[in-house]
Amino acid sequence: MIDLDAALSLVAPGAAWLRSHGTLIVADLHAGYIQTLQKRGFALPDDADTGLLARLRGLCARTQPRRIVVAGDLVHGAPAADPRRGPESPLDALLAALRGVELVVVMGNHDRALGTALTDRGVTVCEHHTEGPYTVFHGDDDPAALAPRVAAARATSGRVVLGHFHPALSLNDRRGAHARLAAFAWGPGLLCLPAFSPWARGADLRNPAYAAPIEALVDPKALQLAVCVGPEVIATGSLAAVRRVARRA
Repeated sequence: MIDLDAALSLVAPGAAWLRSHGTLIVADLHAGYIQTLQKRGFALPDDADTGLLARLRGLCARTQPRRIVVAGDLVHGAPAADPRRGPESPLDALLAALRGVELVVVMGNHDRALGTALTDRGVTVCEHHTEGPYTVFHGDDDPAALAPRVAAARATSGRVVLGHFHPALSLNDRRGAHARLAAFAWGPGLLCLPAFSPWARGADLRNPAYAAPIEALVDPKALQLAVCVGPEVIATGSLAAVRRVARRA
């Protein structure tokens, strides 16, 4: 766990924990990812979101949240709301795992068409959610539209919390080993969450093309990173420093 300030901590495998509010913020769960690809003709084995649900249950057991706020893309698409073989769809399986916890979904580009399906199930849906000095957006807005929100949050010692970008870091050694780890990225006025889905490998922020939307909001020298390794969140330093190390490797 890494404490960003007196109220906000980063916890593995990829959530922000507002301790005084009892609120967990996660992003990009993409429930029904496999089912959506199967509907498109991909021959993939049934997964039933086993890894995703295990992650959620473990995180809730550790933190005991009163509320979970999803920063967009709770599901991967419309097939996630359809029954697979029996009465329970991927969306319903996910909601059953969170029963007893208030759920707020900030709509993302993958689930905006499912607003009615969510509200019919008692889920609160919105375009942004604010608790104290923290405001949660999905993040698929134009960075130019997000920049003044980040600046306003910075001026009040708050943060804009985003999903959407799936930040990650790829780690390599000189013997050919390679791993891509989900990463948090934060700086003054901003926190970008990793994708919570185990299927979302993430966008390596060492690549300027992937990092560009976040760098438009926070300078890479001020943008701090941390990776999730098992139950731990490990700080790696600034994005600028990580890139310098990568160039020397």
